[in-house]
Amino acid sequence: MKIPTWITKHPLIVQFVLITTLLISFVLGYFYPSYREIQAINSFKEIHPDCHVYIKTTQTAPDWVFDLLQKVKLEKYASRIWRMEIHGVFNSSRKLTSEFELDLLPSFQKLRILSVSGCFLNSNSMSNLSQLKHLMQLRMERCEILDDGSLTLHNLESLKEFYSNYLMLKKVDLKNLPRLKTLDLKNARIGDELIDQLSPVSGSLTSLGIANSNISDEGLKKLHHLTKLEFVDLRFTRSSATGHPNFTWEGVTQLKSHPTLENVGISSTFDAEILKKIKAEVPRFVTRWDAPVRPEERERRILEVESNHKLERN
Repeated sequence: MKIPTWITKHPLIVQFVLITTLLISFVLGYFYPSYREIQAINSFKEIHPDCHVYIKTTQTAPDWVFDLLQKVKLEKYASRIWRMEIHGVFNSSRKLTSEFELDLLPSFQKLRILSVSGCFLNSNSMSNLSQLKHLMQLRMERCEILDDGSLTLHNLESLKEFYSNYLMLKKVDLKNLPRLKTLDLKNARIGDELIDQLSPVSGSLTSLGIANSNISDEGLKKLHHLTKLEFVDLRFTRSSATGHPNFTWEGVTQLKSHPTLENVGISSTFDAEILKKIKAEVPRFVTRWDAPVRPEERERRILEVESNHKLERN
């Protein structure tokens, strides 16, 4: 193939054109995706004006680039967003005021990490969550699930971690979550019946968080059905009128026969003497212990429970 004469006569011009083309391609490739991500989030906000949405992606760009690209009227899209945070609204009494069905959430099919906080969720919300096939980590903070109060997670084949805090629920419905390893339901005040509902993930779950729960010795006994469990979090579980948890130290030590369990989180649950008994009985539970509960803390809890009982009677 013969090279055109003008190329051989003007090599500097050719080099300049090539370098300029590469630079333009780099700039467009770097900024263009971010603009489209912003457009996708804006469409989400149009549907949920009282919902605060934050995104974190691999792309960033200054405002002037967005303004420039706005004039081109580029198509909205959501395929590059991999992390999103959705925050609802509290009133002055710190009560939830926002209810979302999250109906646009299935459009963000590349989501890997999702955090939802401060809102009511209904059955449609849970159904929309279950369409995120690539989701690997899900967090729910201070939310309440309406309808039957069921945490329904189905067909999230990539989900590995679920974290919640003060999630008000009545039961869990887990189905087809083959990679789920961490399930944290701290401060949900769940009871023994929850352990029976974990059977669909019994073959994959390695970490279970049930801090500040109503679990008893019978519930702890059921943990043997979680065949790959390595850690269970029982911290801050002191809710009865005696200032002690619903389970006993003997209930904890029975877990020593679990084939894979290595650590038990139990800080701020038992007194110093009881902790010594547990450590002596199960020496391999050594890495998740903490200081014992102070007597004044137990007294505070007892007074708090008695006060709540009086309010209920009145």
